[in-house]
Amino acid sequence: MNTFKEAVHSLWSSKQRTLLALLGITIGIASVIALISVGSLVEREAMKQFEALGTDFLLINFYPENSDAGRFPVVTDSHVNGMENEVEMISMAAPIVEAFGEPIYRGKKIDTQMYGVNSSLAQVHRLTVEEGRFISDADGNSQYCVIGANVADELRQYGPEQLIGEQIRIDKRIYTIIGTLARMPEGGIMGFDANTAFLIPMQAAGRISGNKSIAVVHARNNKPGQTDLLREEIDNYYKSQLDNIRTEVETAEAIIKQMEKQSKMFTLMLAAIGSIFLLVGGVGVMNVMLVSVSERKVEIGIRRAIGARQSEVQSQFLVEAIVLCLLGGLLGVIFGVLSSYFVARASDWEFFISGNAILIGVIVSSVVGLFFGFYPARQAARLDVIDCIRGS
Repeated sequence: MNTFKEAVHSLWSSKQRTLLALLGITIGIASVIALISVGSLVEREAMKQFEALGTDFLLINFYPENSDAGRFPVVTDSHVNGMENEVEMISMAAPIVEAFGEPIYRGKKIDTQMYGVNSSLAQVHRLTVEEGRFISDADGNSQYCVIGANVADELRQYGPEQLIGEQIRIDKRIYTIIGTLARMPEGGIMGFDANTAFLIPMQAAGRISGNKSIAVVHARNNKPGQTDLLREEIDNYYKSQLDNIRTEVETAEAIIKQMEKQSKMFTLMLAAIGSIFLLVGGVGVMNVMLVSVSERKVEIGIRRAIGARQSEVQSQFLVEAIVLCLLGGLLGVIFGVLSSYFVARASDWEFFISGNAILIGVIVSSVVGLFFGFYPARQAARLDVIDCIRGS
């Protein structure tokens, strides 16, 4: 306890030197905490999108097994319906046909993504209709459309608040809005963003693009965790129905695991970058402590002359370095948390702070104090008593 009190008194008596050392270690710890926290926030926001969608979600793409063998296999709605019946691991499926065109509303081009869909898409993606209704299987070739929340907001800038019944031109065809979707979590999930979507009946989409083959199927898996078996069953089914076809299945579960690995690597990289600042701060602490040893040679000599052991002198300087770094670490944690909070607010993310980040700040600051304080403390303990008293 006496050693601690002496260390605090010594630091307080040299305010300017202490402040300079504190500044370096505070910036270092704050950098580590802020970068780790921001990395965790990015990971959390990305994961929230998949968690909202569900780990049972999957996406099926179709490719020719042999690109030189002839035409691309034509996957139809009946093939998808058959998959639901024959592949037990699939609970529901929604086919999507690519649609191309330039939607024009009151002379203005609309920024959107066009898809040909049927009624099952709303179930698979858990979409909520805010106004009107969704595409139904009875719509067939009808020139109806359902728009996402972002598209609806854009249209309201040019027209009335009530969009149901409004008309949008695509090439030479006029499509009537029959529904608007409630806003979904931001960001496209596995190639589909409901907020920017422009949905039309599948048959109508085929008429626009001239391509009646289903490009992709979004589905739900009732037995998550058996990805390899699921892929095999889906591939076997389509090969039994069509020639020259190969399927590629992406699951939310697999992507989440991959994202977790990438996020950990990303966080480690940010921590490494922050450690550079911490290293600079530690070197600053060591320099300040060496200056302190040089300025206090007489004090060290007198203490040794009246009976202080080398270990006691070394302990005092080591405790000073640790106290200095712990105080800097505390300030660094505060500034690091505040920095990550402002980043979260600016990005409209849900703020949270990892307890591990704070623990890391405390542990690292203590280690830095021991590591960079040991050499100055050892130098102080090994000073010659006579030379110290003489002030040489």
